[in-house]
Amino acid sequence: MRRLFFKIFLFNALMVVTLPLFSEKTATANPSTLAQATEYLRTGRYPEALSLFQKADGADRISGVIGASRTWVMTGRYGEAEAICRETLRQRAGELRITNQLAEILAMTGRSDEAMDILEAAVNAAGASPRSLVQYGKLLQLRGRRDEAAAVFQRAVLLYDAGQITESEDLAVIGVASWALERFYDANRLFREALRADPQNIEAEVLWGDLFREKYNDAEARKSYTVVLERNPNHVPALVGMAKTSYGSTARKLLEDALKINASAESALAALAEIAIEDDRLDNG
Repeated sequence: MRRLFFKIFLFNALMVVTLPLFSEKTATANPSTLAQATEYLRTGRYPEALSLFQKADGADRISGVIGASRTWVMTGRYGEAEAICRETLRQRAGELRITNQLAEILAMTGRSDEAMDILEAAVNAAGASPRSLVQYGKLLQLRGRRDEAAAVFQRAVLLYDAGQITESEDLAVIGVASWALERFYDANRLFREALRADPQNIEAEVLWGDLFREKYNDAEARKSYTVVLERNPNHVPALVGMAKTSYGSTARKLLEDALKINASAESALAALAEIAIEDDRLDNG
């Protein structure tokens, strides 16, 4: 049971992250609206974030669409998140960042075949992004195609080894690839490096906590989750992660809080089911 929950968790860890939407390297001449929207998203002010992301236009339009989509995902509004991606792709066919976002939504809502179909061209093209590669590798892994998945994860890691990965979002994604390859020391180092590149990248902090928890270091995991929840008490993955390092009514309350934000959060529902199973065993023990 725990192994199944871990497989679901590690897949969703990549799918739901709302990592930084832009950096100094990619920012436009007037990034203030996106910067404010991203700050609202990071601090759990989701309605305000959504309003600003939807106002983005011109050169900021793609980042705005991704931000709006990720905000809807965080709050469980998967239909709206998917719709804005599909509409944007009708206007800008082949836009890779939107394709990646759509694939993540499809995968987390049980349509992995379609997700793989739309990612296949992206990962087979020269210059495939680390996010595309890791997303595709996770889909292969879920299908039990372990050797193929490992090869795709390795392609992502080689981008880092070649010095092509410097931004916080990509460093965290390579950390996920290393984790999937069971290179836990490398994953730990990459999450730390991602946070050095952007100390405000709370999603990298959550992933780092998740890695500690998976390696049975709950004390360090709780430190990471606490950092996130102090800044964003509405961050669903952090609430779920903290619940999984807690027990009894404390864990149940954290999961209930997560489900108030996203009633469809699979990780929270799975954790509640595990608690119910354990409670039943104790009652019948």
